Amino acid sequence: MPRRSEKYYLDEALERVLKTELQLSLLNGDGGDWETWPDVAELLHALRQRRYFLSRSTGSAGRVLYTQHFDLLDQFLAFPDDAFKARFRMSSEDLDALVALLKRHSTDEDWHINDDNRSGGGVSRSIKKQVAVALYILGGQEETLEKTRGTFGIGKGSAYNYLWRTINVICRLVTLFIRWPTREEQRVHYDKRLLENEIFAGCLGYIGGSDIVLNERPQSDWELYYGRKCVFPIESQRMIRLHSRRQVSIAIASH
Repeated sequence: MPRRSEKYYLDEALERVLKTELQLSLLNGDGGDWETWPDVAELLHALRQRRYFLSRSTGSAGRVLYTQHFDLLDQFLAFPDDAFKARFRMSSEDLDALVALLKRHSTDEDWHINDDNRSGGGVSRSIKKQVAVALYILGGQEETLEKTRGTFGIGKGSAYNYLWRTINVICRLVTLFIRWPTREEQRVHYDKRLLENEIFAGCLGYIGGSDIVLNERPQSDWELYYGRKCVFPIESQRMIRLHSRRQVSIAIASH
């Protein structure tokens, strides 16, 4: 059974009230100033002039009101949390923290803010909006530039620029978050590995590799090799030793 809208039920109720008031008015004759049916009729007429009873804006489902007097990105950035995460792959608070981090390690020139040489003469979008577009593209599927153009009402060239401006600034932060551990950090990590009885005590970490699929099922302990793709692979991994920084490639059973 199709779901009825709030407008449908309100329309139905007002129509019943109007019919009742008209019948009472006919039975009682001229009711003078106390008759209410004209007010009910006016209210019902006003309701039927509206396509929707409630405004079709962001709402709890994250809907967009398509107009031409403001940037659609403003509405997407005002979505409730679930709808926001579905589109940008993070919460609005995390996006604000990311934008603040990128601002500290970039300039307005990196984002072409207030760029006098911009073609078209339009107002440049804020850093937050540019990062949001980049996150939308990175979290999408194929044909994301075309999809982004249709979703936000921006050009494919703008979407491409926002994406690579964001990536270029993020790449500057590589040494801030990815670095070789200090001697003290190595010692703490080494002691932790020993306490956990790791097989490779001097190993800094592991990097998962590719599965090497065997042509036949192993004759002994075949269940150790059976993978989630219903094959018998050997998983190749690479590890890095703490002190020598030597990379060692190994192959182990998948499970």
